[in-house]
Amino acid sequence: MLMRKPHMFRDHNLEDISVCEEDRVWVRGWFPILFELSCIITRCKLDVRTRALTVLFEIVKNYGHSYAPHWWKDLFQIIFRIFDNMKLPEQQMESELSRQEKRAEKAEWMTTTCNHALYAIVDVFTQYFEVLSPILLQDLYIQLHWCVQQDNEQLARSGTNCLENLVVSNGRKFSEETWDKTCQCLLDIFNSTLPHDLLSWNPSETSHHNQISKEKSNTDYGSVEEYSPMNNLPPSRRMEAHDFSGLLIRCVVQLELIQCIDNIVFFPATSKKEDQENLALAQAEDSALESLSKGQRGEDQGMYRHLTSSQLFVLLDCLTSSHSFAKSFNSNHEQRNLLWKAGFKGSVKPNLLKQETQSLACSLRVLFRMLGDSSREPNWPQVQERLISVCRSGLEYFLSLPETHREAWNNLILLFLTNIHKMSNEQFAAHASNYYPFLCEIMCFNLKPELRAVLRRFFLRIGIVFNITHSSLLATPRLSSSSAPNHFAGSYEQPLARERVPPPSEITTTTPPLSPIDGSANKFSKSGSS
Repeated sequence: MLMRKPHMFRDHNLEDISVCEEDRVWVRGWFPILFELSCIITRCKLDVRTRALTVLFEIVKNYGHSYAPHWWKDLFQIIFRIFDNMKLPEQQMESELSRQEKRAEKAEWMTTTCNHALYAIVDVFTQYFEVLSPILLQDLYIQLHWCVQQDNEQLARSGTNCLENLVVSNGRKFSEETWDKTCQCLLDIFNSTLPHDLLSWNPSETSHHNQISKEKSNTDYGSVEEYSPMNNLPPSRRMEAHDFSGLLIRCVVQLELIQCIDNIVFFPATSKKEDQENLALAQAEDSALESLSKGQRGEDQGMYRHLTSSQLFVLLDCLTSSHSFAKSFNSNHEQRNLLWKAGFKGSVKPNLLKQETQSLACSLRVLFRMLGDSSREPNWPQVQERLISVCRSGLEYFLSLPETHREAWNNLILLFLTNIHKMSNEQFAAHASNYYPFLCEIMCFNLKPELRAVLRRFFLRIGIVFNITHSSLLATPRLSSSSAPNHFAGSYEQPLARERVPPPSEITTTTPPLSPIDGSANKFSKSGSS
């Protein structure tokens, strides 16, 4: 009726004399309906409020095209009230049983109603983005930030997923100012969800270091529910267990945020495909490298080309901060033992290996992509300086790791060496001179065949670029060795060897002198920040 006969709501109402004719349809028609639906959502049981929530958003999606911009502000005040129910603090004087009941009710509300509402809001925003973005995008970012900070794994995950969906779906419509707000939002969320208390947590005097959920032995955080320390605990230790649950959720959120940036910049599943291609290149014979490399760089499906270099640097700051934190935690064996004995997670020492490696991998992908992008040539000096610093720090840290930890870095080293090999001779020379001593040390490790293959190609390339290999050997096939895998066979000839390359004396970099490699694990750990 509101759409078919709007005049019925515009005409003769003395109470609405202060409301302009255009807004009477909203004040007397749409607003009361939507407001009452929101009241049902906040007051009724799960099945009723779920139906009310569905009806509310169906109305908005179907008829939102007729709403004036200032009506949308009123509407989102109604919608955001759904989350306000959960923002009220618990009363200090309540009994323990009452607080537990409210926590359970709050958890159910967040997992069901808030979660449903969040995805519906993003759907509406995508449908009416041109209208809503100028007036409500910042408010939506604030709401998403709040969701990600909650001690509810489902809602926190949904907050990052909805942010990713919003940006991937609408990023092509973003102005530079909108991108600045988006990158700042991501930076704020990253900084506010780092689990800093992992590095400073100490057991209380009454703690007996109970072993909690010891049957789990995974080495990274998949779902907090698997490691929930709230089960079968006496009341005296529930607060400590609740703190652990919050820390675990933050660990999960950091992984979600890293994946969020990767998916935004490069599009979902692109990085996984690149890892598979890098592995195929490492396992291929040298003669097949050129044909395999030709089809690798397709059209950018992600938001990379819509982001300025300064905005990409903000995202890199997010990743660097996350990587540095994970590396600090993984190097702090005393603190990890303390948490393990207190039952923080499973039957093995807690670690942040995925956060450590995935954040660095995403950083490398962004930096290598920028260095190979001719449209960003004015920023190349800054990109190269940052890339060399990140790679040197990473290699130095890698040398200090025990073998079990180094295995988690296999894909990272493969990503690094494969992209170095794709560089022009001039870029390769600048980078190789910085990494050469570290890679010489890495040769002493027990490496997988694909890593040995890319290392071999790196050193063969050095021979050509720095004029070490005699010219008579450039076209000579390498003699087969019975101990070498087939994919090592090939030719010394390289496609880029024809370019003129300056001698080492002419190559300058802006990085500080190399630190000596003394094999000291402690030294590497301290100087390995990125």
